Amino acid sequence: MIYFNGNQPYRKEVTQYPGETYETTWVEETFFDNNVNPFNSVIGLSEIEIACPIVNVGYQGISNNATEVKIDGVTDWVIVLAYNANNMPDTEDFTDPSNPEYNSTSQYIYN
Repeated sequence: MIYFNGNQPYRKEVTQYPGETYETTWVEETFFDNNVNPFNSVIGLSEIEIACPIVNVGYQGISNNATEVKIDGVTDWVIVLAYNANNMPDTEDFTDPSNPEYNSTSQYIYN
């Protein structure tokens, strides 16, 4: 089941292999900021994530930026964004509490 806030998906309850002895369920929650998402004009991006709920962890923001994803109430990853004068992301620090080797810093460049 996918929950929306307006047109923004933010929570999903997933059941993998329903009815089987190895059935697995989990809840993912995505938290967003109030700033502009640079990918908000990519047509179809949000639909891809909704169509593949098991493959994609969390959701990208449709108009805002995802800042944290929790699975069953435990933080899976966190993003801290710094913004430029146009309220667009300038840098992104990604932190994965359970896999620090995935931690990274990215810089956004606009033309």
